[in-house]
Amino acid sequence: PPELLTAERPVDLTDETMAEHRQKILTVMQREKLDFLFIYADREHGANFGWLTGFGPRFEEAVLVLHQDGRAYLLLGNESVKMGKYARIKAEVIPVPYFSLPNQPMTGERSLKESIQAAGITAGMAGGMVGWKMFTSRCEDNDRIYDLPYFLVDTLAEIVGGSERICNMTRLFIDPEGGVRTCVNENEVAHFE
Repeated sequence: PPELLTAERPVDLTDETMAEHRQKILTVMQREKLDFLFIYADREHGANFGWLTGFGPRFEEAVLVLHQDGRAYLLLGNESVKMGKYARIKAEVIPVPYFSLPNQPMTGERSLKESIQAAGITAGMAGGMVGWKMFTSRCEDNDRIYDLPYFLVDTLAEIVGGSERICNMTRLFIDPEGGVRTCVNENEVAHFE
């Protein structure tokens, strides 16, 4: 049987690796002419969000809004607001109780639309929504199929001025022919090992 080797200690992702993640996605955003990415996460579907932030929501939903100029906003429910200070990307935290578990306090509540607008998304912008699934249908427009909750797709489309201004951009992360997460550096190999 093969000799099994066990790492002596965990290997954390370095600040340089996290900065590389951010730069990779900003580069493809410029190529795709996207003003922003709206990166969704929940407990089961948080890999793209976590790749940039270094954490995933434990019990609820979250969104990272990343602008082409590098500005970032973390829209977090009650249970994850405290994680903002541990994020590996510099971002402003915006509490969004709508992302919390049912029956959680709605203290400081503003409308979902106002919360998304506070993240710098305005009318006329073009953006990509990122969930966890890249669609590859031969009979559908795959960029117009969304795996995010309807209340987010609908509100975002209303803000930017129509659904034609947003599209599914999960492929930027996981497309096998160039997704930013499909090639890893030495630090990531050691970390995953």
